[in-house]
This record gives sequence, C-alpha cells and structure tokens, in this order.
Amino acid sequence: AIFNKGLYKVVNKKLKFISNIDCIINCCHGGVGEDGTLKGLFDFNNIPCTSASMQSSAICMDKEYAKLLAKSVDIPIVEYMVADKSNMDLQNVKELGDNLIVKPCGLGSSIGVVKSNIEDLCENIDIVLHLDNKVLIEREISPLIEYNCAAVRDGDNIILSQIEQPVNNSDILSFEDKYITTNKTRIIPANIAKDKQDLIYDYTKRIYEHLNLSGVVRIDYIYDQSNNTIYLNEVNTIPGSLAYYLFEGLGITYIKLMEILIKNFQLLKFFQKLMMNNG
Repeated sequence: AIFNKGLYKVVNKKLKFISNIDCIINCCHGGVGEDGTLKGLFDFNNIPCTSASMQSSAICMDKEYAKLLAKSVDIPIVEYMVADKSNMDLQNVKELGDNLIVKPCGLGSSIGVVKSNIEDLCENIDIVLHLDNKVLIEREISPLIEYNCAAVRDGDNIILSQIEQPVNNSDILSFEDKYITTNKTRIIPANIAKDKQDLIYDYTKRIYEHLNLSGVVRIDYIYDQSNNTIYLNEVNTIPGSLAYYLFEGLGITYIKLMEILIKNFQLLKFFQKLMMNNG
C-alpha cells in the first residue's frame, strides 16, 4: 500500500512500514495510470511523480478536450462531433462527410476505434458507448500518414525526439497492430519533408509548453495527403515504453532517459524547497 510518502504492506490487518518513496516514475500507459487518477493518488500521499500533473493528464486523456487544447494554440484538428447517452443529436453529422471514424473519448491504444458510414453510425455509436461514456465522431482522413513525436523536459530545455512513421496494412492502426502482431513496422526517422518535420516539432513543443507538461509525452499526428495538412490525433502523457525508442537515434538510451527524468525531479524538488524557504 502507498500512504503518506511511504510504502507499506498489510500484516495482521495492520500497515507495516517498508520504506520511504523518493520518487515514482510512472510507466502505466493508458487507463487510470495515464488519466491522472494514479497521479492524484501520489499527490494525495505527498509522493513526487515524474509524469504530467493530474489536471494535464485528465485533459490529454479526453480526446475532445485535447482537440480543444490544440485549437486554442492554433494547431489543426480534424472536424468532429461528440455524443453520449444524454446527447445523441446527430442532425449536423453529414457536415463531416459520408465516411467517419468513431472512437471512445477516454480510451487509448486504438481500443474501440471503428470506421463507419452515415447509415451504420447509430449502431456503431451504441457499440462504442459500451466502452466509454462519451464518443468522438470524426471525418475520416484518407489517404493519410501517421507521425508520432515525443518530448521530455531536461531543465529549461525540451528535448524533441525523432519522428516515427507507423506502418500498417489497414486503414486503422489497431490495438493488435500495436501490441500483439509480430510484424510491427516503424520507420525511424520517418520519411518526411523538412517543412512538415519542423511543423510537427513546433506543434509538439507548443503543446508541451502550453500545458506545462513533465516527463515523457508522445504526441500523435495525422497527415492528410489530400489537402497537405497535419492534424493533431492524440496526446499520450505516458506513452507505451515511455517512447524510449524515439530518443535512441539522438544518443539517449533508456538508462539516460531515466536519468533525465530523475534529474529533473531533483531540480524540481530543489526549487520547491528554495521557494518554501524564501516564502
């Protein structure tokens, strides 16, 4: 059990102290590990954690709120609508086109993401509502290329990773494509023009700074080949494997990445103590 800066175990129905916790490196991708719940537990028990704040984590985990955030800092987003059990007003859905993508607002790893046409939309929304209480309906982008870029704070500097280009044989990169199939393909660094690379770096840094994020964050983008536009897809405040593989080409190993996270925690702790002493 975690309680008041320490780690405990239950012995004879009582908590027995094991050790103090200096810092937690949160590697829990998805679910309550990434949506701010776990960070809130650590905060409540005064245990420092290297990941984004509870508020920022919650915002990024909700795909609608992430879109609103991106729009507020002039980053293009795919046109969308939201629906839930209390609001199924779809009268303007045809403005999004005939081909749509339906996805849960609060789940990651492509869980529950389906393609839909107008005729099957209500049925698909009902299916997705069994997974989440809010559904995002987007205009389908085709043809598209996916790009991912990670960032981590190192002191006053934000390190931007190499950009990867996931490759799959279907229109949607599914959960199976990401975590189960053995023929995964990533192009690192991505085959991408310099101007688009610079744009992704600018967008990634803008989101990281605007939300005052911390730890490793991976931001996923969709490139619409038909209109030459890069859109935000989603923000992962705790990406799978902490996206360490995106930093390797920069000479940052997994161990070095851990050192950066711990060092920045120590710097944060030092400045917090300094401010308390001067307060």
